[in-house]
Amino acid sequence: MRVRRKDIVIAGVIVALCAWAVIRQFGTDPLEPYEKAFVRTIEVGEALNPDVTLLDTGGERRRVGDGYGAKATVFYSWSTTCPCIPVCEDALREAYVKFGPEQGVVWIGVAGEPTDTSSAVLDKMTFLRSFYEMLLDPYQRLCTRLGFDRAAVLAVLDGDGYLRFRGNVSDDLKDPQRNYLLEVLPAIVAGTKPPLEETDLAYGCEFSDPQPCPDAELLTPPQPAEPSAP
Repeated sequence: MRVRRKDIVIAGVIVALCAWAVIRQFGTDPLEPYEKAFVRTIEVGEALNPDVTLLDTGGERRRVGDGYGAKATVFYSWSTTCPCIPVCEDALREAYVKFGPEQGVVWIGVAGEPTDTSSAVLDKMTFLRSFYEMLLDPYQRLCTRLGFDRAAVLAVLDGDGYLRFRGNVSDDLKDPQRNYLLEVLPAIVAGTKPPLEETDLAYGCEFSDPQPCPDAELLTPPQPAEPSAP
């Protein structure tokens, strides 16, 4: 069957649009806006993509996988305005004293509120005397993958980057009886299954939605052109 020049041109346009869609989705620059709907939240037992790249409070690009702890990595969702953050600080510090860098555990805050600026985050961290490092996630690339839709939520990875625990810091914000980190970290550091893998989210301020990618329509694969008559 004879192939028309018009058909070749249409096919070329479709291929170009598909390639552009992939570029816009994954990006040559990992810090550009993107469409949140294309990112999937991992389940407990799944590995986190180590190639997610964010800025730290000093403006440096940080590949998440480069900062994993040898035994465990504690990610903590964070916001400058959520009142739960200062309330949870003592429980976090209590666990950090027992499971810090000497035990192969790295602690990383993830600022997922789109309106939080680097200077505001640094001011709040200074006020709280926060001990963890901080990544800025205004487009919620990492937050979405970890299941962080609000502040004051934990996600603990094992030494191989697999999610082993996700949930609140404690069982109650005002009168806590259980520090969940002290329950799960001993097992995760030892390389065994923790006694608790996930908790219902009872507190924490929900994040605002990030601004969508201005070219989000390009992320929808184009439909094939109608075949031309022979």
